[in-house]
Order: sequence, then C-alpha cells, then structure tokens
Amino acid sequence: MKIDYLTITLKPGSTGWNRDECVHRLLNTLMIEEWQQSFKLLRSDKYYESVYGAADCYLKIPTEERLSKQGVCFEATGQGMDSLYAFLDSKNTDLRTALNRFRSACRLGAVTRCSRIDIAIDEKCYGDDQPLLDLEIISDTLKKRAFVSRFRRSEPEVHSEELQSIFLVDPQKIDPKLPFSEILSQNISTGRIGRTIYLGKRTSGSYVRIYDKLAEQEVHGHKVEEGLTAWNRFEMEFHKNNAASVFALYCDCETDEQFVQCMSGVAYNLIRFVDMDRTRSYNATVCKWWLDFLGKFSEQKLIINKLPRNQYIRTRNYLNKAIAAALFAVVQCDPENLYTILAEGAKSASNTKMNIINDHKKLQNLPPGEAWVEVEESSRELTGLEYWRSFSIDPDFDKKLQEIYNRVFSIKTYDPNKNCL
Repeated sequence: MKIDYLTITLKPGSTGWNRDECVHRLLNTLMIEEWQQSFKLLRSDKYYESVYGAADCYLKIPTEERLSKQGVCFEATGQGMDSLYAFLDSKNTDLRTALNRFRSACRLGAVTRCSRIDIAIDEKCYGDDQPLLDLEIISDTLKKRAFVSRFRRSEPEVHSEELQSIFLVDPQKIDPKLPFSEILSQNISTGRIGRTIYLGKRTSGSYVRIYDKLAEQEVHGHKVEEGLTAWNRFEMEFHKNNAASVFALYCDCETDEQFVQCMSGVAYNLIRFVDMDRTRSYNATVCKWWLDFLGKFSEQKLIINKLPRNQYIRTRNYLNKAIAAALFAVVQCDPENLYTILAEGAKSASNTKMNIINDHKKLQNLPPGEAWVEVEESSRELTGLEYWRSFSIDPDFDKKLQEIYNRVFSIKTYDPNKNCL
C-alpha cells in the first residue's frame, strides 16, 4: 500500500507571506528545497498564473491578488510520489515526517489543506500464483449485486485518460442504478485485454478503481519485474474532507503498518463483496478472497467531526455564492419558472428543508447579540488548527501538533534574499 497521488495547498492565512515566501515555506516543510531550481515553467491555466513541473510533481502559483484565497499548490502524480519517496529516503527521512511538517505550518498562522489523496493497494503474482483480486470474479460479483457498498451510483460512461489513445475502449452497458461501471480495453499490439472497474463518482468524496496494472505498464512500454504474471491494483481516490481525513490519519499513525490496517478498514467500509447465503446482502458472509486480500485490518472509518452550524445560514450563504446568478438568469428568461421551482420545493418532503426552517426559527428567537455571533460562526472558515483538529479524535492532538511545530520551526527562518520562483 502507498500514497499514489497527492494535492496539498498552503495559504498565507494570517502570516502576511507573499507568493515567494509561500513557495519557500511549502518546499521547506516538505524538505524538497533542492528541487526549487529544477522546477521548469510549463504553462498557465484559468486557475493558476504559473504551473511549474519537475520529476512528475507540479507547483501551481496563483496571482498575488488571489494568493490568500487559492494559496500555492503542490501536486504529485503516481510517478511524482515515487520521486518524492525516493528523494526523502535519500535524506534519511520519510513521507510521514514531511507531511507532518507541512500540516504543522498552521501553527504559524498559515492555512494548510489537502484536497486529494489516492491510496493504492497492489497485488503482484509470480509464476503459477493466482491473484486474490481477480477482476473477472469481481465483475461477476458486482453484476449479481453480491456486494455491500457506500456508493450510491456511478458514471456509466468512463474513459481511461491513460489508456484511451492506445487501447480500444468499449464501455459495457451496465444498469446505471448500480454504483459501478466497467471498461474492457484491448492492447492493439498484443491483444491483451485489460479490465478497469470503477465504483462511485469521481466528483464525490470517495471513488474506487480496480484495474489491471500489468496491462497498463505493458502498453506504456514500462519494464516489469521478471516472472511477474499478474499485477492488479485496488485504488481509493479521496477528495475534499475525505482527503483531509485520510491525510490526517496518515500523519497521526505511528507506523506504516498501522496506516495499512486503518486504510484496509476504510476499504472494507467502502465496499465488501459477499457470498449471497442470506436474503439480504448486508447480512451475507463476506467473500474469503476479499478478506484475504485486505489482510489484517481495523474497523476504521474516516473521521470528520463537523461543527454544529445553523443550517439556515449555511444554506443561505451557499445559495448566494453558488446559485444566485444561475437562478437570476433562469427567472429573467422566464419569470414563471420561479413559481414552478417554489411549488416543487413546497411539495418535496425533506429533512433538510425542515432543518433549515427550524434553524431559522431558532435564529429569530435569539437576542440580537447572540444572533450576530451565530451568523459569524456559521460563515467563517475554520482556522488551521481547528481544521485539522476536526479530523482527529486524539485528546492530545493540540499538544502533539505543537511538539512537531517546535521541532520544525525552532531553527529555520525565511531568507528573503534566497532565489524563489
């Protein structure tokens, strides 16, 4: 098991850092300052003014005006993570130390975030060994609905960005109500069939891919180990709060073994394949091959301690930020649409609707001073320390983060004369 993709961001927060110092601090906490001169300008895009790249890692820098909102982003692909692992190992340190250093920058007043993290679990077979993670068996199990899943639905038509140009992609027609989709891909030169199974939606907090890694390596011309006959990968992609929760879990685990057991528990919680020996799938016996693949695991769920906030205020803020312009355009084109939308909302029975109404009533009954505090609390962004505390159940979290902070920042300071991008 390894981290196979990572996207993290550092914002100046209350520090007053400019772009150069944010770049320096980010690279310094990750202990890759030597890479700074290796980064080459690649492009700009609609989100970042400059995108630099080196060793399959990317440094994304916004305009100075958008720095406080966007921050400086570091992104590492699968190959980039291999480069990062190897470089840190050459410095006699490890990834956990580097990411703990990055997270602890919040003690300086900076805002540190993780928006995406991928966890890959590989199974390699040699000689006559047979894989536990048999993609054909998994496909048949899913089609028979012999599984219990956290995923509600999938995206039926998925195209593999990595393999599409070389493989003949033929998406199978699968019931769109099922939370998975499947692509069979053929290597034009060898005729080898590669299979990729997707669970969930990529835009959600958690997303799973199960695929033939050996077929992918062969089609890209990568050299594989001698005698390797099968290489299948179970990959979990996490976004938003789920990504931050996995990131915090990795930082808080004392050893890689502990993290592996925790993430195997997360995988078990996301999807489990069963033998339909009971009427209902959630009571059925879990397939032995799935338990053997996961190995020893803890009953781990992602920790996201959401602060109780007034749902009326949160919804109102969301509508103002994300919906107001689109709603105005629709109503301007056809004013009668507003009555149609309101009528549909009135008919809908929803717990969310009742929570919003009840929270509005509570707000109205508060004294003016307390109501103002409620509005402020429901609208503000969590500070760095509060943010990371929300992904931990450790009562000594603040103390441990302070200890890391002391080790990281007690000596090194920013040198404004140092060359920066």
